[in-house]
Amino acid sequence: MLGRARFRTDDWQGSITALEKSVALGKDGGDSFQWFFLAMAHWQLGDKASARKWYVQAVDWMGKNAPNDKYPLRFRAEADELMNKKSK
Repeated sequence: MLGRARFRTDDWQGSITALEKSVALGKDGGDSFQWFFLAMAHWQLGDKASARKWYVQAVDWMGKNAPNDKYPLRFRAEADELMNKKSK
């Protein structure tokens, strides 16, 4: 939650730090929620390679675990919009 809150306040590096800690402490190594926000935060900082890595990981997780869950779909749409808009 902290990582997402920091992302929402434009604290991209703080978001990454909090999300990476959350992923490391989690028993499953994270989920699409965390990974989409990691992707977006890295994108905002200009690290497109890391952003794409986290994005792909999140999409793969969704396909296997929650393909129709409205929350991952919403965050995926947000990441799609951000990453497609800024890549043009």
